[in-house]
Amino acid sequence: MAVDAKKTGERMAYLLTNVGFGPGAWRLDQSSDRIEAPGVLEGYREGGWREKVWEHTVGVFDKALATGEGNISQ
Repeated sequence: MAVDAKKTGERMAYLLTNVGFGPGAWRLDQSSDRIEAPGVLEGYREGGWREKVWEHTVGVFDKALATGEGNISQ
């Protein structure tokens, strides 16, 4: 399933500005509703995924900024 860029941007803006979500990680469905499944995120935390995702994200931005190109796909 794919969502076009405009709709994705709208959803991200909503999630970033909605006080109901606050800081942290949330599992969401295709309608941006929370998925309540106790215990799932704990496994990611214990596996060090917070750091892995952060390192990957910083690496992608570093690569994009170093090349000066708009295309950051690998």
